Amino acid sequence: MSAAWRVFEYFIAVLFSSLVLVILAQIVFRYFIGSSLSWADEGARYLFVWLVYLSGVLAAREGLNITFEMILEALPRPVWLVLFVASNIVVCAFLALAVWLGIEATAEMRQVSSILRIPMKYVYLAIPIGCFGMFLAQISFCVKRLKDPRHPHLDVT
Repeated sequence: MSAAWRVFEYFIAVLFSSLVLVILAQIVFRYFIGSSLSWADEGARYLFVWLVYLSGVLAAREGLNITFEMILEALPRPVWLVLFVASNIVVCAFLALAVWLGIEATAEMRQVSSILRIPMKYVYLAIPIGCFGMFLAQISFCVKRLKDPRHPHLDVT
C-alpha cells in the first residue's frame, strides 16, 4: 500500500474519531451536565457526510460496492468479462455524472449552515471530491481485477 493511501486512511480515521467525539460530547453534555451543545448535531451531520463520501473511495478501491458476485462468478469467462466491464462502465458513468453535477451544485451554493455558519458549499464539496476519488479507484480496481491471474475467470490453464 502506498504512503498516499495510508495517509488517506488515517484521515478517514481522524474524521471518524472526530464524529465519535462530537457525538459523545453531545451525550455527556445533554444527559450528565444538562445542557446540550448547540453545534454538535450540525457538526456531526457534516462530518458524517464527508466520512461517507471519502470512505466510498476506500470501498471502491477494494471493489466493495454492491455487486452480484456469486452470480457473476458462476458465468462462463466471456460472459463474465462482458458483464464485469459493462457494470464498471455504468458505475464510472454514474460517478462522472455525480462529479459534474456536484461541481455545479457546489458552485451555485450560497447557503450557510444555521448554527456553525459554515458555507454549505464546503459540505456539498464532499460529493464531487468523493465521487471523483471513487471514479479513479473504480477504474484502478477494474484494471487490477482484469490483470489478476489468480482470478478464476482469468485463469488460462
